[in-house]
Amino acid sequence: MDVTNPSYCGTLVFGESEEVELLHPGNPQHTVRPTCQRGEWRPPERLAQYLPDGFSIPIDCYTGTDGLRRFVPRCNFEELIDLGAVGGLAVLHGLRGFDAHTDHSYRSMQLIHQYVRGRANRGTRGMKEHLTRGFDYSRDLHVRQTGRLTDGERDVLPDNIGLAADGTGDRLTVGQLTTIGRRVATEAGYCNPTNRVSISFGLYETAKLNPLEVEPDRVSALVRMSLFDIDTKSSAPNEEMLEIVTERLLEAIDDRLEDPQEKFDRWFTGPNNSLVKQISQGKRKRGGNLSIEDVRQALLYLGWQSYRYVGQCLHALMRTIKNSIPCPLTDAERVIFERMFESQACYGDMPLALLAERASFVERAVLAIWNEPENEEHIRTLHRMLSYYAEMATKRREADRRTKQKCSSTPPNSPRPSCAADHASNQDAEPDRERSPSRRERHLQGPAPAGSGQLIENLHGRNCAGEDPFAEVAEHIRELHGVECESHCGNWEYRRADNSLPRIVVELRCECGQTQRQIAMSLEEFAGHAQDGLRWDRPNVNELDDD
Repeated sequence: MDVTNPSYCGTLVFGESEEVELLHPGNPQHTVRPTCQRGEWRPPERLAQYLPDGFSIPIDCYTGTDGLRRFVPRCNFEELIDLGAVGGLAVLHGLRGFDAHTDHSYRSMQLIHQYVRGRANRGTRGMKEHLTRGFDYSRDLHVRQTGRLTDGERDVLPDNIGLAADGTGDRLTVGQLTTIGRRVATEAGYCNPTNRVSISFGLYETAKLNPLEVEPDRVSALVRMSLFDIDTKSSAPNEEMLEIVTERLLEAIDDRLEDPQEKFDRWFTGPNNSLVKQISQGKRKRGGNLSIEDVRQALLYLGWQSYRYVGQCLHALMRTIKNSIPCPLTDAERVIFERMFESQACYGDMPLALLAERASFVERAVLAIWNEPENEEHIRTLHRMLSYYAEMATKRREADRRTKQKCSSTPPNSPRPSCAADHASNQDAEPDRERSPSRRERHLQGPAPAGSGQLIENLHGRNCAGEDPFAEVAEHIRELHGVECESHCGNWEYRRADNSLPRIVVELRCECGQTQRQIAMSLEEFAGHAQDGLRWDRPNVNELDDD
C-alpha cells in the first residue's frame, strides 16, 4: 500500500521552479525547455540507524510541455545502483525488521555485483565474461579474414537482421544497415548523423520489423544472455561449491576491511587482481584446492544472483521515494516513474538501471516504452534488441579470439598473417574505395622521419568525424585529458585548429555545444598518441581471455 506519511517514507523537498534548456532525449541535436525543481530525498528517522550519516538522494523534478512530471536523480545509473543497494537495504530492514543474516547476505551480494559487473565510473571492468563491447563504428561490425570461421562470415550482425517476422526479406549487410539508419536518423531530425547514431537507428528499425515474443519466465534468461557470456549448456554449480566459494570470498574481504578504500579497490576489482586465484587456493580449507574454472563459474552464478539482490534494494528505495513525493503522482506520472526506476517484467523483473551497460544499445526501444508504456509492441522490440546484442557480442568475441590465436601463433620474425587478410577484408567491406595501406601496415612501416609532416594518412584533415583517423586520435587525446561534456552527450567533433608544423592543436567540441576546448602539443607527442589511438585492429582487451 502506498504511504505518503513523511515519517514513514522520508521527505523529498524541492526548490523553486526554473526554466531550463535540455537536449531532447530522443535527438540530442534538438532541445526542450521544461521547468526544473532541484530536490533532495532524505530518509525518515526510523531508517537512520541503518544508513551512513547524511545519506540522501539528489533528485530533480522536470515538468514538460505535456504537463507531466518526470523525476531524474542527479547521478548516473552506476552511482544510483550503489546508492540503491545501501538505501534500499535500509528500507527493507525498516519493513521487515533488522536481521543480521539478511543484512550480511545483501551486503555480500552488493560486493559480488561490483566484482562481477565492474564500475565504469571507477575504472573497473568486472569479470571477463561480463559483456562490455560497444558497436559504435562500422569496424565493430566487420569481421576480418583472420577472425572468420567461414569465408562467408563477413560481419557480426544477427543472422536474421533485416528479415520480417514471417521470414521474408533479405539479410542486411553492414553498409545497408547503416544506410537505413542514416536515413531514419535524418528523418528524425539529425543533421549528418554519426556512425554510432546510424547503427543505433538501423538496428532499432530492423528490430521493429521482427519483434521478439518471449514467454514471461524466459525474459530473465534473455537479459542474462545480453549481459554475460555464459555457457548456458553447462550446469549450475552445486550448493556446496557455492557455499565454499562464498565463504572464502567473504573471508578474503574481511581480511582487507582495514585497508584504505583505494588499496581495497585495487585488490578487489583492479585490472591485475588475483581474487579468483586466491579463492581457489585452500589446501587446508573445506573443499581443498579448487580449479580456477570452478571458482569462476561459481562467482558468475553468484554474480547473476547479485543482480536480483541489488535490484530488490533499488526497487525498494525508489518506491519509497515515489511515495514521499509531496503532491501524489497522476496515473500517467506513476507509470513513467515505475518504468524508469522500479522492477519491471520487461526488464527481467529488475529495474532498468540494472541494464545500464546496455543503455546505449537499447535506448531507442526504452524511449519508446517510456513514451507509450502500454504499447506491448515496444517491449517486444526491446527484447529483439537484447537478443541482437547477445548474438553480436558473442560473435564479436569469438572472432577476436580467433584473430588473437592466429596472431600469437605467428613466428616473431614472420609477416603477420592478418595483414594480407585484413586488406582482403577491407576490400570486401568497402569495394568502392581505392585500396590504401591498412593502419597495421602503416604501423609496421614505422614512423615517418621527424619533421617531415607525414604522420598517417588523413591525420591533417581540417574537419574529421566518425571513423576518420584524426577523429580517433583526437578521441584518444580527449579521454587522456578527461574532457567531458557537462550534459553527458557522447558525440564529439574534432578538427585541427592550427595547420602549422611542428605544433598540433586539436579542437574538441561536443555535439550539444556546451563544451569546447583546444589541446596543443608537439608533433612528436601527437605521433605517440596516434600510435596508441589507432591500434584498432587488435581485439578489445575487455573481450579476451586474460588467464
